Amino acid sequence: MVCPLCGGGVVDGGEVFKCEKGNSICLDLGSKFFTKIEYAENFNAGGGEGSEGGGLVETEKTYRLSGKFCFKEAFGKKLTKVEATKILEGQEVKIKRVSKKTNAPYEVTIWLEDGGKLGSSFN
Repeated sequence: MVCPLCGGGVVDGGEVFKCEKGNSICLDLGSKFFTKIEYAENFNAGGGEGSEGGGLVETEKTYRLSGKFCFKEAFGKKLTKVEATKILEGQEVKIKRVSKKTNAPYEVTIWLEDGGKLGSSFN
């Protein structure tokens, strides 16, 4: 398992996961979404350990910006860095999808909720 904050290894502790850099990530076992993040004392949430900036940071499965993170994939689509930045800055983003059953195009509006979960509404 990979830490969604820094990309380091994670030790599964049930509801609380701890990465090799000391970050703790609480998981809601019912919904499987992260509910709380406790950064290690030496971890710079804006840009990672030892980072100077607060720019977008890409890990294996997530994007991070200013202490927030979201997963790289939403509704079967990989988010671009521009889309991820907007989401992490609190903006809504519309992504275009095509129905597997009817091949009809539709849009999904997504935004960031607590714990890295993406909220959504279908248009």
